[in-house]
Amino acid sequence: MSDNEFKVIKSNCGNDTLLYSGCKHYKFRDQKKNVVWRCIVKGCGVLVWTDKSISVIQKKNGKEHDHEGVCEENLKKQEIRNAIKRKAQEEVHVEPTKIIRMKYSRKDRSRLIWSRKFFVLPTLTIHINILRLYNFCMNWARLKNCIASKITTMAIKKLAKMIQMFLLLLLCPNSELMVRGTLIDFLERK
Repeated sequence: MSDNEFKVIKSNCGNDTLLYSGCKHYKFRDQKKNVVWRCIVKGCGVLVWTDKSISVIQKKNGKEHDHEGVCEENLKKQEIRNAIKRKAQEEVHVEPTKIIRMKYSRKDRSRLIWSRKFFVLPTLTIHINILRLYNFCMNWARLKNCIASKITTMAIKKLAKMIQMFLLLLLCPNSELMVRGTLIDFLERK
């Protein structure tokens, strides 16, 4: 983006943010004929004036930015994050992982990782399928009071344990659970 180009993006809170000369500016004042924008970095003090429709930059105060500009990668992440938030608010019935998969391109998805603490984004679609199967089994286990047969509930619990174990093995491949016999012992416990 050159120095004369600018665009308005949404911040994480949903407010308008002006991206101009590689730096972000928040809406500082809304005047009768123009809008005043201020740099988001505390102590920078650069002001930019635009017309009401935010189509033309009218002037800039004499100060220059005394800090680095915003990284393009961070801007892309912010745009994707905001798009996901808007989509999640509009379509409440859609799974969050499905929204994320729709917004990220295949190239971006391959760079993201599976975290040990929480599900960030799958590197492979198999992880999504495993999570769906796990959620399905856990939902059935929660509904065990509605199921008449004890055999069915025991089978569902055992399947849920197997899936939990499989997920643990995926997340912690070098853990103690890989010791021979431990997996069978874990699954046979009640």
